[in-house]
Amino acid sequence: MKMLEFARRTKGLSQADLAKKVLYSRSVISRLESCPVNPTEVHPRLRKALEAYFGRPLEDLLTEVETAALEGTKSADAHEVMA
Repeated sequence: MKMLEFARRTKGLSQADLAKKVLYSRSVISRLESCPVNPTEVHPRLRKALEAYFGRPLEDLLTEVETAALEGTKSADAHEVMA
């Protein structure tokens, strides 16, 4: 799982919800979460929107995180992981 998906889920958002907030399609969000993506290939407007919304660099958001380490993470703990 990428940090982007974890961060989105922590905020209780669906891919469609996030897509609306950053003014892109759900399919773009899905691709960012599921496919290998070079951060330099992400459109600058989308990059800025995601970084502003989550308060993290895009490189961090596109990093794979171990789901086993995140399972059972409570909301307060999840916020700490994202910080």
